[in-house]
Amino acid sequence: MFSCQKDNSQENSSAVSATEQENWLTAKLDADFASSQEQVTAYLFSSTELSALVKTPNVENVQFVLGYSDKTLQIKVIGVDKSGKELGSLDSKILKDPSYAR
Repeated sequence: MFSCQKDNSQENSSAVSATEQENWLTAKLDADFASSQEQVTAYLFSSTELSALVKTPNVENVQFVLGYSDKTLQIKVIGVDKSGKELGSLDSKILKDPSYAR
């Protein structure tokens, strides 16, 4: 489990299930990841939900947290306050449409 934020963000693992966290740490990403990601076109976040998360009182930063479930990378956005306490989160929607223009 890791985040694109400060090291103390790893304490916020409550937003990612224990199973996803364990899967991420133990996944054989060389084969599993490559084959599963061939089907993923994009990771989508609702602009309405993301805007609401950012406007949540006391949210100072957002973190993009990676997980691994169903042989697919999962991405979650977590809104945190100044101390790194989680105030809200949002899961990405995985798009598996090869006709979608990137």
